[in-house]
Amino acid sequence: MLQPAMRLPAQPVQPQASRASLRAGLVLLPPAPHGLFCSDSGAMRPRNLGGACQGAPHGWPCSKKALRHAGCRAAAVALLSGATWRWRARPHRRLPRFSRQALGRDPRFWRTLDPRRWTSGLQDPATVRLPSGVQRGDPPQHFAITEEQVHTFERDGVVLIRGVLCDWMDFLQQASLHQMENPQVSAILTSLRTFFSMDYIQAGLFLTNSRFHDFWHHSPLGHVAAQAMRAEEVRLVVDQLNVNPHCPMFTEVDKFHTDVGVTSALARKTDVLRCWIPLEKAREQGRGTLEFIVGDDGERRRFEQVEPGDVLLFSTSIPHRVLFPPEGNYGGHDRCVVIASLHATRSSSSAEDNPMALAEFPRIYPESIASEVAARNEQRLYSTLQQYLRLWGSPSALLDEWLQFITYNEADHVEKT
Repeated sequence: MLQPAMRLPAQPVQPQASRASLRAGLVLLPPAPHGLFCSDSGAMRPRNLGGACQGAPHGWPCSKKALRHAGCRAAAVALLSGATWRWRARPHRRLPRFSRQALGRDPRFWRTLDPRRWTSGLQDPATVRLPSGVQRGDPPQHFAITEEQVHTFERDGVVLIRGVLCDWMDFLQQASLHQMENPQVSAILTSLRTFFSMDYIQAGLFLTNSRFHDFWHHSPLGHVAAQAMRAEEVRLVVDQLNVNPHCPMFTEVDKFHTDVGVTSALARKTDVLRCWIPLEKAREQGRGTLEFIVGDDGERRRFEQVEPGDVLLFSTSIPHRVLFPPEGNYGGHDRCVVIASLHATRSSSSAEDNPMALAEFPRIYPESIASEVAARNEQRLYSTLQQYLRLWGSPSALLDEWLQFITYNEADHVEKT
């Protein structure tokens, strides 16, 4: 039992709990209303709830640090049971911190919920530099794909294109990290919409982060999508950063879904394709990657061997699912994927003939349009709720599309095909 070196006065000066006392293993209790106190003999007993905070021996106050490391559970047990506890010396050790996988979620999830990190308005991180040889205002890069790859996409609804973005991986990784460390307020709304199925998720990256805007206007993805869809023009509908996907609430781990809910109300679903961009190599057992149902016979096809720089193209209507980690978390290491919906126009048409020819859906191929870029930079996009609903559909329609994550039936798809 610890013995004080000297008896303190009846009304001592109240010092803050020191690091040394914490390392020694003294269990400091939280303040009232738990109301525990320490007697001169070192025993801790319940006190009237109206008493002042006296969480350490001889009336020392509880500091915020002491409160964090004490825990309310010990105080509640003592208060309810009336048990007498004594101070005991314990071996030198580091006090436990908040679990890295608290409630089965990685640290990224809890940092996203910290309102002190939230940002609003446009972001333009100067530390994230464009790849060598790329400057703002340049036309988009090109990357040729084969006719066989185009045919695979048309036949199966999904195709893996390797090495498209090797030169862009460092840029995307840095831009994604900056976005996660400085989350937009809108990310919380997206998390609610997706039932908190990601540790971090943000839609509409290009609207608020200039680096992702630069990526879509200069990378070769517009050219790749144009070839896959045999199109003359490609527009960006929406992009999204997905970090550490988890099985959504109310659904089963092996349940499939489609992405019809990420298509504008103005677009035909057959004119939209999805781009899935992993920012790291596939992990063990392909966790965090995708599995698809391909063809009339319901073939299961996985893409477990993706590498940084690869791009997976698939239609919005093809059923697929995420391969979630069996242990339920990602071991504290973020698994990041950038995903987007691209709209393809297969023949030349004027703005009057193309309902998607709007600044909210900027053209990224064959080249950007200056007026659309200016509208985005001046934050004139989605200026009203009415405009948003006109472009994306009524609330009931949006709800039906989002709920198909829960209601989608694989057997119905097989019958229709």
